Amino acid sequence: MPPENALEAVGEPERYGPGRAVAHRLAVQANDRHEQDRRGGDEDLVGGSKIAQREGADRERHAELPADLTDDPGADPLEDALVGRRRRHGSVVDGEQGAHGALVHEPVFLRYFMAGHDDTPEAVRANSCRGIWLHGPGSTEYQNLGGYPPDILGAVLSNLFQRGFSVDPDTRPLLPEWRDALLHALKNIFPCPRCHKPLIADYSQVRCPYCTKPFPTLKIVAPSGRQIVINSAEVAVGRAELGGSKTISRQHVIFHKLGPDVYVQSVGKAGTWRLNGHGWKLVENYVRVPLEDGQSLRMGDIEVQLVACEMDGQTFKP
Repeated sequence: MPPENALEAVGEPERYGPGRAVAHRLAVQANDRHEQDRRGGDEDLVGGSKIAQREGADRERHAELPADLTDDPGADPLEDALVGRRRRHGSVVDGEQGAHGALVHEPVFLRYFMAGHDDTPEAVRANSCRGIWLHGPGSTEYQNLGGYPPDILGAVLSNLFQRGFSVDPDTRPLLPEWRDALLHALKNIFPCPRCHKPLIADYSQVRCPYCTKPFPTLKIVAPSGRQIVINSAEVAVGRAELGGSKTISRQHVIFHKLGPDVYVQSVGKAGTWRLNGHGWKLVENYVRVPLEDGQSLRMGDIEVQLVACEMDGQTFKP
């Protein structure tokens, strides 16, 4: 289950990975710097802003420094991410091309965004202008280069990285998009129930990118013996699914599956109760409540059990 807020995620680095917090902080810093330029009138009709000019100056300044200083851990993290770790090859990106994607790639994946494609200055120049995410979905380079696989991302962040390295400036996400998406991701980092490695889960995630096994889920076991597996992003359950009782609304609850976790959202008029250590507690309507194996729900006069299972309905064995 994800942390209650981003601060909790940062406080548990082994489980949630502090890289997302670092990436979010970098995106906020970059956005603030961009806003300062805009308010200060640093608009440039050719380049769009003078950020690109400053990045070029940063690269020139770092190129003059000894290697042991350019890799100084005390250096400005924003500047370090923008310029890249391969400063000895000169410019990694032209102006702002890919700069935002490069900014957050390393803290998110623990891997330089051009790793494996930067053997020579010519390779750096060519690959930085290809307009593709070199380490995108389907890439297996992380197995040799280290860091996280690209499939740890949900659909939103994956789309931002795909757009972030585009050669078309109009398709690249703006810094506020990065900032908001990364903050949202901090609240949706889950450990795989089997291998316990972290991933950013959303409704598109159905299996672990590390061990490649499908996430387990829950199934509803009704008194009649009927079983309903929560095997998609949303599963609606009501009167027809639970035997036709008039105390149950036609659509009483909606179960939501997010990565390896399952939530219930009560939408019926008759109310839904969840059994906890202190007895039955009313589930507030239209609020998603996390569920666990072994819990009980009461809808109208029907009580159901929640049992951990595989996506095919078989009992889950971690």
